[in-house]
Amino acid sequence: MAVQDFQQGLFAYLSANSTLTALISTRLYPVNLPQDVTDPAVVFKQIGNNDDDGLQAASTLLRPLYEFEAHASTYIVARQIIRAITSILENYSGAMGSCTVQSVLRGDDAEDLDPDTGIYWTSREFEFFVTEG
Repeated sequence: MAVQDFQQGLFAYLSANSTLTALISTRLYPVNLPQDVTDPAVVFKQIGNNDDDGLQAASTLLRPLYEFEAHASTYIVARQIIRAITSILENYSGAMGSCTVQSVLRGDDAEDLDPDTGIYWTSREFEFFVTEG
């Protein structure tokens, strides 16, 4: 199982969520935020991979670590988006594309204001415990 399969499932799952799309429409982007994108928007990317190897064989459990960044013209909207993503993902278990998410753990948060653009951003990390099928 490739992490790319999981990422495609994650993108599809979030893109289909009406709570999130009410906040950002279709502005959900993997890896990089496009230049001159209308805000609010979300970018997500894998920032780590904590795969476990068993003592006798390679594990089938993947543990990709993802960061989600919400970009908005106001701090309040950026926080609302991250809270919505947290509500959608935290403690989720079930199908996500061709993978099965066993659990999701929330990680660190960060936030700032980009002085060049005046856009607020807030981020949160999530670690996924994923198996194939």
